[in-house]
Amino acid sequence: MAYDTAEYEKQAAGIRRKTRKEGKHLSGGEYLYGYSKDSKLNPVITFVLYSGAEEWDGPVSLHEMIDFTDIPQCLKEMTKENWIKGGKVDMCTALTKLIADGRDEGRREGISQGIEESTRRIVFNMIKRNMPEEDICALAECSREFVHKLRESSGINE
Repeated sequence: MAYDTAEYEKQAAGIRRKTRKEGKHLSGGEYLYGYSKDSKLNPVITFVLYSGAEEWDGPVSLHEMIDFTDIPQCLKEMTKENWIKGGKVDMCTALTKLIADGRDEGRREGISQGIEESTRRIVFNMIKRNMPEEDICALAECSREFVHKLRESSGINE
């Protein structure tokens, strides 16, 4: 559990640094807290594998380890780990899904980066041809800020 907490804190600290460094379009609360509305933590999933000779007869989830004696039933139900059925997970299926999800996310990210790079090249070529900024923004479907940043980084002045 300490590892999970430490990993979440590490992610949160990175988000706070990045959010404050970028600092664009943040409300006062977002800046002070260090999180924008879009800030997200990546899930931390801990797998515990028992490889003893005898069958495990202890708790198989955090939920089973907690004393809920004086806790109302409705709150007990809210804390159940429903994604694990009967305390057992088919690890092959879980890992296959995890890999597939990662691959899909990578594809989406790659497509997004490819589109951004293509837009960057198109806008750069339009800037080199001295096209009006209004036309560049309309044709490339980008903001004036994007054009200005590209113009600055390439050293091409208006």
